[in-house]
Amino acid sequence: MKKALKNLQIEVSAFCGMRCSFCPRNLFSFKWKQKNMDLGLYRRISKVFPSVEYVHLQGWGEPLQNPDLQEMIRIAKENGCKVGLTTNGVLIDDKMAEFLLESVDRITFSLGGAPRKLMKE
Repeated sequence: MKKALKNLQIEVSAFCGMRCSFCPRNLFSFKWKQKNMDLGLYRRISKVFPSVEYVHLQGWGEPLQNPDLQEMIRIAKENGCKVGLTTNGVLIDDKMAEFLLESVDRITFSLGGAPRKLMKE
């Protein structure tokens, strides 16, 4: 069956520990709500997943800040979606790396907030 939607981007966390100069979070920090998407809302959104080809978890926050991220990825995969996420990588430990390598189809690393010295390496 052909999927109705090719891509769906979902921001599962508005938390981020970086201070990237280009990020609107810094300009509007007084208005930015620091919160994670709760699993109940994600489950309601997931009702459209059977008609979606690819779910990408990203936004202006760091998806790894959401404690339900692994379950969210499982839900998308169980619904036949390819899954990707964009991360700064700061919160990836060995256990999370193993999970992501086994579960996610695409990982994009955002290096915009990394120190200049690190980017040269």
